Amino acid sequence: MIAQIARDTVLGQNKPRVIPAHVRMKNPLHLTSENDTEHPEKTFIDDTNESLEFLYDDDVDESDNTSYKTAIFKLYNILIDYFESDTAYEICEDLIQYSTGSVDGKASATLMMDKLKGILEFHDQDQDVRFKGEIFQRFVYSLGHDSIIMDPNQFFRMYSNNKPTKHYITWNPENIKHARENIEFDPRNPVITASIKKAQIEPESNEQWCERHKVQKEGDKYVFYHGSRVNLQSLRAGSLLATSPQEAIDFGDTNYWNDKRLSFKVYKVKVTPEQIHPGYWASLVSEHPVELYYKVSRKTR
Repeated sequence: MIAQIARDTVLGQNKPRVIPAHVRMKNPLHLTSENDTEHPEKTFIDDTNESLEFLYDDDVDESDNTSYKTAIFKLYNILIDYFESDTAYEICEDLIQYSTGSVDGKASATLMMDKLKGILEFHDQDQDVRFKGEIFQRFVYSLGHDSIIMDPNQFFRMYSNNKPTKHYITWNPENIKHARENIEFDPRNPVITASIKKAQIEPESNEQWCERHKVQKEGDKYVFYHGSRVNLQSLRAGSLLATSPQEAIDFGDTNYWNDKRLSFKVYKVKVTPEQIHPGYWASLVSEHPVELYYKVSRKTR
């Protein structure tokens, strides 16, 4: 029993398999090395001046995914959904100190992600949570990528022995199909071994996800909530959505010890199924208007 628990802890309860597969990757993030000519390493323009002042200057171009300021800005806004704002700030500060100041004016995405991986693993273990994978996924998506091509020699040097190999990572099973068992590639089908000889399992639609999570409706729109101390007219793409006002308060009101604003606001967000990304939580596909639902008084410790 102890041996089985250990295997489940390390590998998960699903038994791992190695299969030949076709993988669809439209715009992978290359976490490789500067010497990789097949998959050139992703780099950012090092425009942070080794400071986080830009987080509050409101001059970041969120469409410029070549800018390191933009990358850090997007990461910070993701991190504050999981950590206190001062912790998110410290994580970004560590990344900048670790990965900027190069002679060629570029910041390495590989170096950044390697450092971020270690930081998030520490916080996951310290808080007994598993946020690392979801944060990485959201961050990669926010940079305009749908997948990762990774050189494990840059991340797991003690195990890799510098053998030439690549890891191809995608979060969507619809983009993976067994090279031998799959007869008809259907990108809508999440079953990796799907073929005309095997049972086809229809992927859950956004509307089915909303129904399963008992999201309330107003007319033809589903109603979500978002908590913040900031005065908002709209939410940016990727913002997390709560399924109830209380969940919005519990999830969003974590910064009361260093935020001096006297009230916390809950906003109502009404969306169609196509306007959300379902997952463990739902998030917005694109910027979306909100309406103030109510205010609550400051929490006290």
